[in-house]
Amino acid sequence: MNILLVDDQPNILSSLVSCIPWHSLGISSIHTATSAAAAREILSTHNVDIMITDIEMPHEDGLSLINWVRENNYSVECILLTSHADFFYAKRAISLHVAEYIIQPARDEDVINAVKKTISKLKERSEKESLLRYSSFDFGAKNIVAKSLFNSWPSYENSLLNSAELADHISQLSKFNLQCSAEERCTILFMHIRKWHKLPLSPSAFLLKYREVLGALDKELRNRSISYHDDENTFFTVFCGVAQELGETLQTLYQRINSEVGCSLRMYYCESDLQHLQDGLTALKRENASFGFANSSDSVEFRLVSIQPSPLDTDASYDRYTKHAAAIKKYILEHISEPITRTQIADALFLSPGHISYIIKETENLSCKELITKLKMEYARNLLRCSKCAIGDIATRCGYDSFAYFSKVYKQTYSITPSMEREQNT
Repeated sequence: MNILLVDDQPNILSSLVSCIPWHSLGISSIHTATSAAAAREILSTHNVDIMITDIEMPHEDGLSLINWVRENNYSVECILLTSHADFFYAKRAISLHVAEYIIQPARDEDVINAVKKTISKLKERSEKESLLRYSSFDFGAKNIVAKSLFNSWPSYENSLLNSAELADHISQLSKFNLQCSAEERCTILFMHIRKWHKLPLSPSAFLLKYREVLGALDKELRNRSISYHDDENTFFTVFCGVAQELGETLQTLYQRINSEVGCSLRMYYCESDLQHLQDGLTALKRENASFGFANSSDSVEFRLVSIQPSPLDTDASYDRYTKHAAAIKKYILEHISEPITRTQIADALFLSPGHISYIIKETENLSCKELITKLKMEYARNLLRCSKCAIGDIATRCGYDSFAYFSKVYKQTYSITPSMEREQNT
């Protein structure tokens, strides 16, 4: 959160800045102003959550400044500092919805307590607004958008072939107030209602109740997620940008849903990233489909599901990748005397850079850089053993401007220097 301190006396501003443990209160940025005019400029150009302002200031007082804030619809909680317990001031402060009113001289504890109360008020307001946005959104429309988004999510292989498709899907997460990157960690939660112990809820009513329970456990977790129903009894939640492990929280959620909502359900989850999200959804659906075939002793209704990587399981796909791998090697060997990058290979073969890495990893179990180095060193070794070219010339022919670096890489690869290699083969 950000705070703005306004007082025409610099010594008071300095004392507020230095004596209050702002960081421990959750304040990340502090702005200061010595006049209402300077404060308005800051409010116009920066995000400010809380403003603490003196009332008595020359030219324009703090009450007038707060009135300007309200007229311009800035979502700022305001705290007043004053040396006078004046009824007129208090009445005006109430009409302007001032959060706290501090009488000077104030102790640090007074300021800290006022800021804590105001932060709590801000969080409560944000929570109510978040829940209102979710509950007031047309559930049918929201569900159609979310279900369509995730059901059409590109597979990892397709995202490498067409990175723009993955980027487009990720950008659509902003419709749900989520900003994420392709490598962002995510957790996918699957719920299937097996039995109702009371009058069944509609899918939208169940989702609302479920998210209320989730919010009671972890508000931030709820705000970093999207939920939708696949059918009347099957629900998914995708948590994006969550750093911590969710196992314990989800197990508590499972227990509370069973007890508070009045139903029995299966709950499975897996950990992934947005590039492999489709694999995660598939793994969870497969796990649910196999439930009825499991022995009763193995039929665990809450569990972590592992994502199995998509194998190259057909002859056609294997042939396609080996052909691409051969073309990649051919390009490297034809440009062996040049510095080679993954992007250059991709451009030459009309593939995406990510797909180049994927093919090399699948066929060679190497990174692109490792494959380039491997082929260059093999070429150098052949020249050292079978030709009389000077070692410096061999380094140049392998695309290395620095002889010292060439020697270093060669030794890292074969555990001997190029000179030793030459000596052993003369």
